[in-house]
Amino acid sequence: MRRWLALVLGVLAGIAAAEGFLGLVVSKTRAMGLWYDAGIHRRDDRFGFTFQGGYRGLMEHQDRVFHVPLELDEAGFRRPSESRASDAAEVVFVGGQSMMFGYGVRDAATIPWQVARDTRHEIRAWNAALPGFDVHRSWVAYRDDMAPRVRPKLVVLSIYRFGEARTEVPASIPPVSQEDQDALFRFHPSIVVSAAGPFATLMGPLAFRFQLANKLARFADAVVPRDRVATLARTLPPSWRPPRRTPPVSGPTMPLRSFLDRLRSVLESEGTAMMVAFLPRKRSNRELYAPLRPHVPEGMVVIDLHRALHEAGRARFPTLANGHYAPAASRAISRALAPEIDAVLDRALLAAPGARSEAP
Repeated sequence: MRRWLALVLGVLAGIAAAEGFLGLVVSKTRAMGLWYDAGIHRRDDRFGFTFQGGYRGLMEHQDRVFHVPLELDEAGFRRPSESRASDAAEVVFVGGQSMMFGYGVRDAATIPWQVARDTRHEIRAWNAALPGFDVHRSWVAYRDDMAPRVRPKLVVLSIYRFGEARTEVPASIPPVSQEDQDALFRFHPSIVVSAAGPFATLMGPLAFRFQLANKLARFADAVVPRDRVATLARTLPPSWRPPRRTPPVSGPTMPLRSFLDRLRSVLESEGTAMMVAFLPRKRSNRELYAPLRPHVPEGMVVIDLHRALHEAGRARFPTLANGHYAPAASRAISRALAPEIDAVLDRALLAAPGARSEAP
């Protein structure tokens, strides 16, 4: 009996030592392919999760493409750009997911901060984009968590197209159940999990909390023949599979045109201008957003930044991991976007106090 107890204790000690060694060699964030240090996410009844206010940590890619500090404001958004002018016009960037959020770059290299440097008008740029949030979720997050603190002169609604053009948006964002929130947080506190094979999935939370279990699962996924892996994957019950990062919104939808019209009506009633910006995507044809342009309401200012970069010969802009904009790409986007923002402010504000008067 004592021998068995000693054996079990020895195995556990060995596992603990191996886990400790792996933790010293490489961080869990990088080893497991997480995008952020653990602790950035918090539960949220509206979306399932959102970012923790006052967070200070890292954005770190598993391929060592970057290792960037990240600091969020008290509501969980990226910090606004700096301005010495007390009467600077406030411009809010809504939507655009992790592309507008600026995954992998410091504050000063994000599109909003670059635009704040490039506009003629003295502006303070607020970034309401959140990774994984569609345009409607981003709008709700802005209205609930940022709008009470900001009096914007302009809201830039950014749309980034991943796959097929979507001309419908959810009619509402229903509350996320506690059960769905539990599923989101089951595997790892940071929610964003590695691409999981069936063995990693079978090991459940262990594979996303301990590096040793994660590496053993990945090894098994790598050596087992693909056909057997596929068979195993089909046999796993749904409750064992990693959840979606964002719970899907089911229910009634509304046309994109109606959604944009509704937003414009709300903003205009508050004296705020609005424009739509289509964000560029690398290795996509020039007319990527052609299916969406007819769904923008008449009279609404819209700039197709994807097409603009193509026309300027900058379609091969530099990117970081997963196609996210490198600082030079954000710079090119800002130079195309800033004059359009200046033009909107010129018309909407009639050269309001605090604007720079010199020609562009």
